[in-house]
Amino acid sequence: MRGGGRVLQGWVMRGQVLRGRVITATTAVVALVSAALPLLIWVDLRAIGIPMAWDGLWGYHGVAPEHYGPLLGGGRPLGWVILTASVTAAVALGISLFTGWWLRIVAVVAAAVAAVTAVLCLADPGLLLGDFKEQLGVEPASDRALTNVTALVAQTVAASVVLIGAVVSLVLGNRGQAAGIREG
Repeated sequence: MRGGGRVLQGWVMRGQVLRGRVITATTAVVALVSAALPLLIWVDLRAIGIPMAWDGLWGYHGVAPEHYGPLLGGGRPLGWVILTASVTAAVALGISLFTGWWLRIVAVVAAAVAAVTAVLCLADPGLLLGDFKEQLGVEPASDRALTNVTALVAQTVAASVVLIGAVVSLVLGNRGQAAGIREG
């Protein structure tokens, strides 16, 4: 650097150094958003003319919920995997702000589980549906036509952002006042 100035290692944006704690806290908040996304409709039969839908936790939303809700449960509630992993990542990141740097490793693993599950649900809707199509008798319909792709994309993006944030948080850590930044 010219003039013999000090070099700051880290991320700089408009003169402000992004702190590791801010990244960790933001990632924890995004993990909570990721945990809430399985409450959106993931399986939607309204596109094929049937007024029935299920969320990622396999909760029924449609006509006569007291009858069809418990009757039609053939899908795989993979939203529970994502919800549990995302909450685990959020809690681990939150606690790691104060103590236990190793909790960031737990957060990375949990975020990876959530992200991989979301990607698998988006890439192969049949994994999410299980034998659900046979239960309903809508065999000719494609798996993609029965899923809410927008909700699955949102879930995949959120889980992937949590994974990236958890990895960055782990790499930067929060040594000293600012994570990964040492002056002079």
